[in-house]
Formats: sequence, structure tokens, C-alpha cells
Amino acid sequence: MKKLKLLLLSGSLILMNACGNNTTSPIEPSGEASHEEISTEFEVSSSFLASSSSSQISLVQWTDSIITDFGLADIVGNSDWRISTWGNDNRRHSADNVWIENGALNLKVTGGTSLGETTTGAEIVSQKQQFLYGSYRIELKATKEPGTVTGFFYYLDDSNEIDIEFLSQDQNETYFTIHENTGPNSHKQMTLPFDPTEGFHEYRFDWSPTQVIFYVDGTLMTTLDSNVPDKVGSILINHWTLSNADWGGGPPIKDAIIQIKKISMYFNL
Repeated sequence: MKKLKLLLLSGSLILMNACGNNTTSPIEPSGEASHEEISTEFEVSSSFLASSSSSQISLVQWTDSIITDFGLADIVGNSDWRISTWGNDNRRHSADNVWIENGALNLKVTGGTSLGETTTGAEIVSQKQQFLYGSYRIELKATKEPGTVTGFFYYLDDSNEIDIEFLSQDQNETYFTIHENTGPNSHKQMTLPFDPTEGFHEYRFDWSPTQVIFYVDGTLMTTLDSNVPDKVGSILINHWTLSNADWGGGPPIKDAIIQIKKISMYFNL
């Protein structure tokens, strides 16, 4: 951990060693520039700095980070993530459907489930359950197999949830939602400018007290400001289906697999 000083002056962010040497690195923050001088000190890890070069706004706001690179980390016994195994009459999650291969975390939905039967998918959830405002990002490759739902989201309960979701039957569509998804600006369906099944892309939401801003590969997609949650919760990634076609068009005929290279989370303790 390295102690740095942040100085925001006339819209430019300056990083300085707390001991006061002359080495500085100006970074332009995204969003509306502040014209106040703000000086603050905090502990920040080297991985936090390295991961923030393309997302400068995080340096202004967030004081801690959890970075999980599945090219380096296993999911079994992971100190930051655990595998979910809960289920109900509609669907369940199995540890057998979660594994690391070729530097990526794989989450599988088992194919071939008959209509009306319980489906089997996969889910991981953060060990930390006190996430609030922050910047949350995932590098993910979607499945080509129609009939599943992929979610990357903050969750406390059905009234406190922030989602990025993919329905594999609509390969180029992404759903950005704040639950409960009521109000004039709580959800948005958008078409991606690429095929998300062909490669890894970064999907991200920046959550503040007044709004949630969604990005794809660093490009702002939409901003939602209705029903913004203000309570702590967990971060989850899941891949699932139902044994009916109501939401997601499932179940899939064949096994469906999503891959995750990296999860990056910047937040305040």
C-alpha cells in the first residue's frame, strides 16, 4: 500500500507522494470538472492505481479496491468470492458449473432441461457484503447458446438492486436496470455495437448517491437516476435460466458457458 495525496484543482487531478516530493502525474477526471481545491490523503494500492488509468473518475472518489484476475486466482477458497449453491422450485446453482480454464472463470447453465423441470446454473457472490457507492467492472465474454440470462449486479433485496444483464437470445442487447424498475429513468435496453460472444469486453456501473452511470469498454452508455439504492449489499455474477420462455427464452438446448477474465471493484470502506 502506498500513501498518496490527491489534489483536484481547476479540473485536473494531481497525484503526489504524501512526503511531498516533486513527482506529479496529472490526470483529467471525467465528468464535470470541479473548480475547488480539494486535498486529501488515503492509503491506495498499486493495483488500484494501475487499474484506474482508463477510468479517472474513480481516483477522485474511491479509497479501496478489490481486483480479481482469474488468470492468477482460483475461485475455490477465494478470499473475495464464494460459489453459490442455493436453489428453489425454478432453478438451482451448482458448484460443478463453476471452474477456471484458460485464464477465465467459466459459469455454465446446463442444457437440455425439459420444460417444467428445475434448471441448473452458476453464481458467485462477494464475500464482502457491505458494498455501497463505487465503480464496479467485469471483463466478460457472453455465451452464444440462446436461452440464458447473465447478470452482473449489486443486490440487497428486490427493492435494492443494480443490474447489467444479457439475454443470450438477444445477443447484441444489454439491459441496464435499477430495481425496483419503476419511475421515468430506472431502466434502459441498449444495442451493443459488437457481438459480445466474440470476445471479452468490460461492462461497468459507477454508483453514486444520485445516479448510476453505465459504461461498456469505457464508453458511457446511459445514466439512470430513479430509485437509486442507498443501502449496503453484495456484488454477484450469475448465469441462469428458467424452464419456461418468459424471461430469457430458456431453457437452452445445449450447455451454455460465459467466461470472466477479471472483476474490478473500487469503493470506500
